[in-house]
Amino acid sequence: VILSDIQVKGVSINLGRDSASEKFNYDFIIDAFASGDTTKMEETSGFSIHLRKISLDSIRFSMNDRFGGQQYEISLPRFQTDLTSSDLDKLHFKANYVLSDGLNCSILLKETGKTEERVIDTLAATTPFRFLADTVHISNTVFRFENRSDQTDIKTKAGSLFATMVDYRSDNL
Repeated sequence: VILSDIQVKGVSINLGRDSASEKFNYDFIIDAFASGDTTKMEETSGFSIHLRKISLDSIRFSMNDRFGGQQYEISLPRFQTDLTSSDLDKLHFKANYVLSDGLNCSILLKETGKTEERVIDTLAATTPFRFLADTVHISNTVFRFENRSDQTDIKTKAGSLFATMVDYRSDNL
């Protein structure tokens, strides 16, 4: 499937979970489409999605997870890119240009009092990411990360960042 021109304007997504529930406010949608059929599906080659031009305007995302102690707020007034290749399975992307203007991102990790222990093998769980672009322009960006349990508080502002011939890789070490 080739999606040659994606335009999204004025979308707000608000996800939440109260402190006493393990279910998010969207779980009813997943439950409605869940199948009780336990028949094993035959493996196929599937299909791939190739993205091209993407334009996002006035996008807002909010998630307040009171149960898990996480809060995310993202506002993106303008984002545009023209991908020349994309492989979602391998997380490899190449673009003629990427433009982001006005991104405001806030991540807050709160102390919840919950002591659930999880062991995560981060090397096995991650897929190497690669992003190449001829031109990248990021402007008017604010990023904040706060972790109350270890007193981490990072705030970054970027008035204007411009780069050419970008090659970013996050390979497993």
